[in-house]
Amino acid sequence: MPLPAISDTLHDKVVERFSFDLFRKRLVVLIWSKQGSEPITWLQLTISGIQNIEEIQQMQAEVDSTLTKKNRAALGYRIDTFAYQEQLVSRPGAMHLLLYIDHLPPMRLDCAKFTLQHISPSAT
Repeated sequence: MPLPAISDTLHDKVVERFSFDLFRKRLVVLIWSKQGSEPITWLQLTISGIQNIEEIQQMQAEVDSTLTKKNRAALGYRIDTFAYQEQLVSRPGAMHLLLYIDHLPPMRLDCAKFTLQHISPSAT
């Protein structure tokens, strides 16, 4: 079974919400973009079966701290990179991903799977 393809379609998209569910070992990133006069496009990146829980909890704490310090409801930072880690071999059920969000430390994700889906504005 081949790995899901990752393109650079998330580059410069805006992170609205970053939410790690420790019990489910799942990270949900709500993302939006707007091109010219087009309506806002909403995406949801869900990363499941996360193994490096401590790193993701630290990132969640950093995001929460940023929201509190800047008195924001939404993060508003842009994604720089979402990709497979080149130095590690990923396979279905054992993926090694990188997520770089501007103004935050690079994030390594060791996980079972990820999905990226378009969602309707009412789901946000």
